[in-house]
Amino acid sequence: MTVFHFNIPWIINQSDYNCSSRSLSEWQGRGTVNYVQGVYLTVSGTFFVTGAVFCSSISFGWFGGYLSTCLWVGASFNCIILALNRVVEMIPSANGFCFLFRGKWLFFWMLLSIAYMTTLPFFTRPYPFNSVIATFTMLPVISDDFAQEASHFTTIFIPIHNVTVAVVMLTLYFLLCFNIVRMRRLAKGVNHKSQIQLFSQAFLICTLTTMTAVLYSWMYFFSVSLITTMVSHIFWQTSHGLHGIVYICLNRRIRGEVLKMFHIKKHDYPMTVTLFHA
Repeated sequence: MTVFHFNIPWIINQSDYNCSSRSLSEWQGRGTVNYVQGVYLTVSGTFFVTGAVFCSSISFGWFGGYLSTCLWVGASFNCIILALNRVVEMIPSANGFCFLFRGKWLFFWMLLSIAYMTTLPFFTRPYPFNSVIATFTMLPVISDDFAQEASHFTTIFIPIHNVTVAVVMLTLYFLLCFNIVRMRRLAKGVNHKSQIQLFSQAFLICTLTTMTAVLYSWMYFFSVSLITTMVSHIFWQTSHGLHGIVYICLNRRIRGEVLKMFHIKKHDYPMTVTLFHA
């Protein structure tokens, strides 16, 4: 067990990930076909439809495992930054740090997120998908000695990342909720309402990300049922697609820009106001 594992991500280590103990048909027979989730999901859906394990689809499992990990750390990192943005905007004592989310600092956060995603594969192992447990796992399951595989293939950087995300997100949103309750009677006006709307959007976007981090952290430390792994995987998948839906539904400006992209005119209906004179 190590924190980091240094490697070249586009080269499959055949000595570590040795699938020669069984034939391809035998490896395929060790998977579980699930057409329902296969239709629902995309990349991992292919694994479900074919009943894949690592050794039945080595290259696809290798690069799919890296892709899923990179997307996850990038999305969860962005949610932490979004929560920090809400903290410095909504908590008066933190307003002095608002400059961190203005001008060129925005590009800094974007570049930092991209750098985190693209360099991660060089410092950790892939998480190949296993159709039997219905999620991405750090163990390739290339032998029947799971204890030996756990000690050899486990890198704890991603579990550390997940625990950090869960703790930081829960802490930041607790502070935000506490501040909203405390300031509810004091703050009035349009600016306060707009801040609450932005908080609601950020909260909805990051809720599933936080729940995913909590579930995967729980799965690392404790034995769980198959339904728990399936739910955690669905949460992970949904957390990547929920952002756009939330913004389109709740953010009028973004919704207008999306409609403009598709050349759809937004109709503004006139409102009639009747004045009664005493």
